[in-house]
Amino acid sequence: MRTGLLLASVVLLASPAGAAPPTFVEQVETYARDRAFTVTWISDYQLDEDPELEHVAWLCHTTAKGGHDALFVVEQDPGVLWSLHQAEGSEEPCPAPKLLPPGPPPSRLEFVVKLPGDSGSATGSVAFREGKLVTLSRGHSHDVRNALAECGHSLSFTSQGENWAELSFSQSSWYQCLTRDHSDIAVPSTIRDRRGGLIPVLATPARTHASTYNLLIRVPKNWPPRHEQLAHVQVDALFLEEPSRVRLRIHVTDDVLLPAHAKMADKELLGVDHLELWWSPMNPAPETPANRQLAVARTAKGEPVVRWLFPAHFTEPLPHVTLEGDDFLIDLAPAHLGLVPELKDNWSLPFTVVFSDSDAVGTKQPVVTGTSMVKPNDATTFGRLIALKGLARYPTMPNDDEPEWNDIPIPPGENLPLTAAGLPAPPTPPKP
Repeated sequence: MRTGLLLASVVLLASPAGAAPPTFVEQVETYARDRAFTVTWISDYQLDEDPELEHVAWLCHTTAKGGHDALFVVEQDPGVLWSLHQAEGSEEPCPAPKLLPPGPPPSRLEFVVKLPGDSGSATGSVAFREGKLVTLSRGHSHDVRNALAECGHSLSFTSQGENWAELSFSQSSWYQCLTRDHSDIAVPSTIRDRRGGLIPVLATPARTHASTYNLLIRVPKNWPPRHEQLAHVQVDALFLEEPSRVRLRIHVTDDVLLPAHAKMADKELLGVDHLELWWSPMNPAPETPANRQLAVARTAKGEPVVRWLFPAHFTEPLPHVTLEGDDFLIDLAPAHLGLVPELKDNWSLPFTVVFSDSDAVGTKQPVVTGTSMVKPNDATTFGRLIALKGLARYPTMPNDDEPEWNDIPIPPGENLPLTAAGLPAPPTPPKP
């Protein structure tokens, strides 16, 4: 039976007048005693943005069949507790306490679940952001022997993960072809590893600013290291209505502006400071290529220069682009992204924003940075533009519209009140 987690918010209702509120230890011991658990350890974590540490306890219970049931209790604030309950099902007894390694307090609670048949594992982590318990990361890996047409028998490993704190994702794959008895390697292994930025589409601007994930794609030889830090692209996305569209606000950090002019040829445009947006529409128009490349630059007067670079001679209407101070505002209609008109959230598509930095005429594209490494017209190298359920900043777990993450051990929460004395309320007895 696969284990999961049950998140339960425990809220303080009231305390008798003049009585000192119970300590976290007293609350945890009461919670454990009422549910026949043992408090295994208590420690401090740094689970939110403020400097105050959060108390965390781990409780375990040995089941009648010799397995164990375990849960975390977390104090977000005095009188505000959370229970993260691992469902019964483990056949192993309660494990020995695992002490935290020396160093700064952990910044998230991590959970790992083994996949059936020891074929891999699924992981997830949670922390507090803007007063809510949210999913910070999720991922899974598979390590299996299988048959590949290329070589008969093979040993393969694949993994993928998302880091919503850093707005990035990673994908890795590796395989080795084996002889039929699996004793010797028949051909060299093949490895693929890629990373990219996640650009979440939100309903409202985020209260806490998050830096867009950037990778340095190109830089000249012997380029001074400080120059590599001068080029950066910041991308924020909002879903707007009437009419429906995704508005990108793109801010470029650059030391020297090399402007464009409206009548530049495409080749000349590539030699000045400009943005390139690469994406693959979900449902491209019939008889059109699968990918799009849009170039956006500014003139010395602060006017936008916008044109399609790919497909060649593309006749689809250009996105509407304006400048607000130093920021580019780019409106992508549902038709640009290949979205059906009523699709507002729960979608994702390959998408990369690249900034090409030129400091002098004739230097072409000496420094290129972007939200992923990118190969022209290859969507497998792009990052992602993603609209989560409810246009949220962090994933909602579980989400039936994201079947690829069904194994991640972070289910929804359940609210539980404290008693008037400030102690966790006892469990409700089952109905006869």
